[in-house]
Amino acid sequence: MDAMRLLHRIARPMMAGFWLYSGYDAAAHPARTAARAEPVTRRLAPLLGLPVDPELHVRVTGACQVGAGILLASGRLPRLAAAVLALTTVPTTLAEHRFWAVEDPVEAREARVHFLKNLAMLGGLVNAVAAGRVSRRAGRG
Repeated sequence: MDAMRLLHRIARPMMAGFWLYSGYDAAAHPARTAARAEPVTRRLAPLLGLPVDPELHVRVTGACQVGAGILLASGRLPRLAAAVLALTTVPTTLAEHRFWAVEDPVEAREARVHFLKNLAMLGGLVNAVAAGRVSRRAGRG
């Protein structure tokens, strides 16, 4: 096994762990996040022809994250899994870490840190999607 494949085998489960945990938590306990998701759901759901039901959206997003996390961790369909996780990370980040809407400076700082952390993870997911294309062209994937 070459070094790049070994690194991918190690990195994929490491990346997936966060979404496995948070996705399960969201699917099992959607009410915790639904109130924060409501402003985003209210804006996006009608544009996508979906019902405005924050709890449903949180539960479905969590289930998608668990499924995609399992695929990513196992190395099955890793580009698709990373793409699904990236697509679910954007609305989740906008719903849960709205630092610009928080008045308390300490809470705003914490929300900003989590927002930037999610942005970094999103970059890793985009890289995982793009890396599959590069390695396939190079004859390694």
